[in-house]
Amino acid sequence: MGEAKRRKAMGQYPDTTTPKAPVLSAKSGRGSEAVTWEVLGDLAEHPKSESVIQLLEKLKREYGSIGGNTMLVTLEGAARTPIIKASVKGLSTFMGLIGGMQDLGLIDRLVDAPGPERGIDAAFS
Repeated sequence: MGEAKRRKAMGQYPDTTTPKAPVLSAKSGRGSEAVTWEVLGDLAEHPKSESVIQLLEKLKREYGSIGGNTMLVTLEGAARTPIIKASVKGLSTFMGLIGGMQDLGLIDRLVDAPGPERGIDAAFS
């Protein structure tokens, strides 16, 4: 039995029949990157969304792949709807992102929260 048939028989064959929804993001299949992000809303809704994307790209290049806990950071629009959701690994990457967002003049509404809200560690607006 060929390798592809063996994987398919064991249920390890990729599903090519279900179309995947297009998403603007910086995710890759490796899964070990320190910074990944995706756009969930309208970038025009927040005046600093393009600056946040530039910051995320800079951090992605700077930290490459790193281990550690994964934390979620969002840029929110009106009514706390997320525009950009970033997933960062490692405390140094997380602190770099938080500092960069604060340098852009953004405020973390979860700074005094006792813990994450709906899995989100920092939510900037």
